[in-house]
Amino acid sequence: MTGLSFELGSHLLLNSEYLKISITDPFKRVLSEDKLPLYALKNAEKEALEMLIAEEKRFRTRTSGDKTSVFSVCRVSPHRAFELVKALGITGRLLWSGRKVVVDPFAHVEICIEAAKEERTLCLAGKWRSGERSGPLTDCEWIFAGDGGFCIKNHCIYPLSGDSDRSWIGWVYPKPTLFEGAEVDRVLKNLPDPSQILWIGSDASFSKKIEEPTPFLVLCDRHGAFADLWFDYGEYGKIAVHDEKHVSWRNRESEKGWEKDLLETDFIKKILDSSHYYCPLDKVSKSLSFILDMGWKIYDHRKKLVLRQKKEQIETEITASHILVRGKIHYDTHTADLKDFVGAFNRKERFVDLSPDAVGLLETEGMEKWEGIAEHELIAETIAIKKYRVGQLAPLFASEKISPDYSELFRSLPEGWKMATGEVSSAFQGELFAYQREGVKWLEFLKEGRCGGLLADEMGLGKTVQIVAFFSQLQLCKPSLIVVPTSLLFNWKREFERFLPSCPVCVFAGKERNKNSDALSQPQVILTSYAILRLEAEALKAMDYQVIVLDEAQVIKNPESQIAQIACSLESEMRVAVTGTPIENRLDDLWSLFHFLLPDLLGKCNAFQAALHAASSDVRYIQQIKRKLRPFLLRRKKEGVLAQLPPKMEQVVWVDMTEEQRTRYDQWLHQTKAGLIQKVSLDGISAHRMEILEAILRLRQLCVHPWLVEKQGEGDLFSLSGKCERLFLDLEEAIEEGKKVLVYSQFTTMLHLIRREVANKGWSHVYLDGATSDREAVVRQFQEEKEVSLFLISLKAGGVGLNLTAADYVFLLDPWWNEAVEQQAIDRAHRVGRNDTVIARRYITALSIEEKMMHLKKHKVSLAQGLFEESSDLGPLSLNELMQLIVD
Repeated sequence: MTGLSFELGSHLLLNSEYLKISITDPFKRVLSEDKLPLYALKNAEKEALEMLIAEEKRFRTRTSGDKTSVFSVCRVSPHRAFELVKALGITGRLLWSGRKVVVDPFAHVEICIEAAKEERTLCLAGKWRSGERSGPLTDCEWIFAGDGGFCIKNHCIYPLSGDSDRSWIGWVYPKPTLFEGAEVDRVLKNLPDPSQILWIGSDASFSKKIEEPTPFLVLCDRHGAFADLWFDYGEYGKIAVHDEKHVSWRNRESEKGWEKDLLETDFIKKILDSSHYYCPLDKVSKSLSFILDMGWKIYDHRKKLVLRQKKEQIETEITASHILVRGKIHYDTHTADLKDFVGAFNRKERFVDLSPDAVGLLETEGMEKWEGIAEHELIAETIAIKKYRVGQLAPLFASEKISPDYSELFRSLPEGWKMATGEVSSAFQGELFAYQREGVKWLEFLKEGRCGGLLADEMGLGKTVQIVAFFSQLQLCKPSLIVVPTSLLFNWKREFERFLPSCPVCVFAGKERNKNSDALSQPQVILTSYAILRLEAEALKAMDYQVIVLDEAQVIKNPESQIAQIACSLESEMRVAVTGTPIENRLDDLWSLFHFLLPDLLGKCNAFQAALHAASSDVRYIQQIKRKLRPFLLRRKKEGVLAQLPPKMEQVVWVDMTEEQRTRYDQWLHQTKAGLIQKVSLDGISAHRMEILEAILRLRQLCVHPWLVEKQGEGDLFSLSGKCERLFLDLEEAIEEGKKVLVYSQFTTMLHLIRREVANKGWSHVYLDGATSDREAVVRQFQEEKEVSLFLISLKAGGVGLNLTAADYVFLLDPWWNEAVEQQAIDRAHRVGRNDTVIARRYITALSIEEKMMHLKKHKVSLAQGLFEESSDLGPLSLNELMQLIVD
């Protein structure tokens, strides 16, 4: 023999049998890793040697054993044993017990047990089968029983068929075994798969006994993401599905069915460390709930039984500043205290401890209702929630499982305000729509809860009148502060005079404002502007207010701005913000608004921003924010209250001039009036008719914008016109609502100024005056193109002959003598074919010729209605009436 020889043997390691191959070299050469392949006589032998070396290196890695470079003995993993034997058999130098053996890879041999049971005895013998041939297992000279097993019979090596467990080989080889007495039961419980047993004798029916297992899941980590599937076979014991042990009582078909049920949840097969199944963390609760519904038992990683929630008992109590919540969560015969349950929820755990032997599952479905009490404090072992967080408790309070005794709680519920009275004082001189009365109820709810709120009704729905009606409920015991844009000071004053004349109102604005702190601190409503709030911050911060109202509250949307910080520093029992800007399109602004209203409601600004960012991928974050805000935010859209509205609503918006505008107006009026009075006294009124009309025209233009009278100068369009400031605030609001607006003016120069500013803001619009050639095309564009929001129209050119039913709002920038002309302009939008309410707003400059015109028109309308029951034609104004507009 001139080549290497290979002797077969076995090596036992930790109950695993490895194939051992001893290599002998007749030339006594060094059998090292690098040299050994060089001794091969053929390429096939070289490949076999390289496979042997690789197997031995794996074996040494596992065992941290032999560190030498000698490879005279190689150990092969059981499942690769026959593969190596077949490769080495090609050399013709394969030995067993010193004798040459050959390999037959095609004639597979199946081995099984022949069992005979007689009363209290059990005899087990081995048997081999190959094709039509069979015989006792004792015919075999050697059996290597691993996964890649083989047997040697008549100096020939045959592979064993199948990969069945062969741990029973010791019972039947090298000779049969007889078991008696108690040993019989022990062996019967550990017999292999029935397909490997051939029963003979009188008790052969025993072979048909197969048990039905009960499945249970054992979790391998504290979150329940990793698990193992086990089966309980009663008296035979428990076995994991991944255990390859083959015993007679094991029902493999049933086990596969149960495993299939497990895999229909979100668990998948995945081996990691000692676990064999994995479920994504966000699916764990749902999957475990489903498994428990199937009737399975589940044990956590501490071997505690997992139970499902059955019911909950919640009780509440209201204190001056908190809602106290206590209760029990029931799991079968176990209970968890609510504070422990919520504690586990806050720690993002999946289970709550119930006893030394059981835990309760925190199920994902329905868990959002507990988010409301996630941020809590403990008072005498009771969960205490700040009252302003009541919005987060809505899902909890909606449950029928809550204690029925919560009559005192209704005003803290998100819809509790609907149970308030909403009764206004008899001093309130006006009629409210039903939705406006609900707004008063909501404000009453906020007052009783000592909370703040954001009134965000759409433009035109009467936010101001709701605030005034709410003030009619109050017994003023301190000053209340209402902060508004400068241009709206007079409008608010007029609304109080119109609807609540008995309420003391102080306008704290202008150069002549009274800075006497004693006078300011009286029980009254103080009207001031954001500009004055900034200038007189120290004086205004020194007082304690009953109510603070911020109108057009988007002014404080930047929390870093000086005005926002001043507003937040004011002391008050109640705070209200008023704005028609759709907050759902401006979520970033919400934090600043609610930092003023309820400073702790939305947490820190960076945390709120992080929640908004997370909401882009997980809708639950936005739902959490909405739940927090729900009780403290009231927004009605026109579409939602149409049934309560008339087809056409006309409103007057009183606007204050800016200080510079007022100066120019007063100077022009003083000079003109003195000259006209002197001329009229000398020559008579008829001689100066054109001068009177010219003077009235210029005064009206100054009310709109001084640039209509003077040569257009430099500066901000809005700093010289309170009316422009107010108009653009309303336009911005309407555009954010997605509504269409008609803007009328008699002055084309003003329309051009508006058009320039609209273009700068990037708002899509169309324009029409007397010079427009294709009126039909412009109208069609406004009517049919959704993105076109604004239509700027000369009152003279667009007052008649147009159908503009797409418009939601009509803004009349300057009043006209004839009421009928204005009505015709409004009716361009309010025509047959339109179903929604049209809201028309007249912008009137307070304490000006425009106000005098309104009074004069009202007087003439009253006369006409008294005489003819109609006011479509008031007739021309006399020269004396015109002159009075200037001199009075």
